[in-house]
Amino acid sequence: MRFFLINSLITIALLALISCGSSSSSKSTTTDVSSNNESSETTTSISTEKFTPPTGACSTANLDSPCPRRILLATSTDGINFTRSGTVLSDQANTPNMIVLPNGRIIIYYTGSNLDTSNAASPIDAIAAAVSDDNGSTWTYYKTEMTGFGDGAPIVDPDIVYLEDGTFRMFVTRGIDENGSSKIGILYADSTDGFKFEYGGISATTDNNIVDSLTYKIGSTYHMHILNPEGSGGFAYFTSSDGKSFNFVNETQHNIGAETYILSNWLPLDAGGYRIYGFNLVNNDIRSFTTTDGATLSAGSDVHLAFADDTTGLEKTWVKDAAVAKLANGTYLMAYVAEIP
Repeated sequence: MRFFLINSLITIALLALISCGSSSSSKSTTTDVSSNNESSETTTSISTEKFTPPTGACSTANLDSPCPRRILLATSTDGINFTRSGTVLSDQANTPNMIVLPNGRIIIYYTGSNLDTSNAASPIDAIAAAVSDDNGSTWTYYKTEMTGFGDGAPIVDPDIVYLEDGTFRMFVTRGIDENGSSKIGILYADSTDGFKFEYGGISATTDNNIVDSLTYKIGSTYHMHILNPEGSGGFAYFTSSDGKSFNFVNETQHNIGAETYILSNWLPLDAGGYRIYGFNLVNNDIRSFTTTDGATLSAGSDVHLAFADDTTGLEKTWVKDAAVAKLANGTYLMAYVAEIP
């Protein structure tokens, strides 16, 4: 019963991804690449299409679609205790992932509902980028461009890594055809500006469907944790030496107390190592793990955000999928997901 809700939601999403294309369900001293939260690239001009995000929910038969969900913001002075800002980043949005450029620009990538309107008769979910140049006070919204993928299921669940040569590499979830069978796996695409991405190839698959990766590099090794939605909160753990093709290592499960937490995103720590954020739909909260080797995750005791503490009236049922970054002014910004009341 522990994961009945999340398994039910993702099972519906998997069927939609394969058949009709709706969305699925994110610092060590030896680290030599910035990922998820930092970048050493200077800001370039943005030439992709601007848009105004929707407000309110949209109608869908897929309960795990972005349609009934929203991304909200919270802030912290210590990266541990977060306070809701009462700001809705976007409705009809899911699976945020954040990066901060050296000049302070914040980019939050996320899955937007029906954002790809290239086929006007049948729009599908796609990846958006919310951009702020004033520490999150105001935001401008852009559609990312994904080329080379061909037609088919939507491209969702952004997982961004910044490479030493200045390339933005994004890992995404998508339905793929491999050896004559349709399933869902992780693909990657590269960009020079963070907005226009070109398909690179398949990064990770298993015999089962896997969705929504989180990826970081320690030393010369890339580590990738990918949700196995057909299990009870289990993750497929992969490693790679080139950051393109990943090799399966083992199945993992990450518990805090008696409950299993779903991993979402990570943050490099000032003292070294990484904080890996996760959520649980029984406790209805966001907690975290820490790691210094990329493979072993140690459970923390702090509750970073709990649904029970909401007084804004902007949330319903639960909170999940936290993405956190340290901003240029030294504060911490969290983007997280809730249902639209």
